[in-house]
Amino acid sequence: MNTVVEIRRCPRCSARLSRSNPDTLCGPCRRTVGPEDTRRSRLAEFRESAPVVAPVVAEGPDLGAVLRNFRTRTQLKQLDLADLLGFSQSYVSLLERGKRTIRDIAELRRIAAVLRLPEAAFGLLPLAVAA
Repeated sequence: MNTVVEIRRCPRCSARLSRSNPDTLCGPCRRTVGPEDTRRSRLAEFRESAPVVAPVVAEGPDLGAVLRNFRTRTQLKQLDLADLLGFSQSYVSLLERGKRTIRDIAELRRIAAVLRLPEAAFGLLPLAVAA
């Protein structure tokens, strides 16, 4: 009995793809495009429909614990979180490990807004509304 084998081709260069290649691109094209292609799509998907995740903090608002908890619950990598916040990956790592901290209230409010977390998760009180 003859079996029909589908020949897959790379959409960028039309090279024949190996049956063992799970990617849609051939190796040289993937190296040219890089892994950024999939990471950008993950970040775009997060920005469009980011779930509001309630942080779980044991004792007091620890910035590193909040960021790590948020990142693991949303299945983001440190590099993805860094792109969202406008930081470097190494700075996010330092924040998560408690080696660095952010004391600027405006910056903490910005982070809370970007991550769609309540400001109380960062130990901030709500802004007073002038009556």
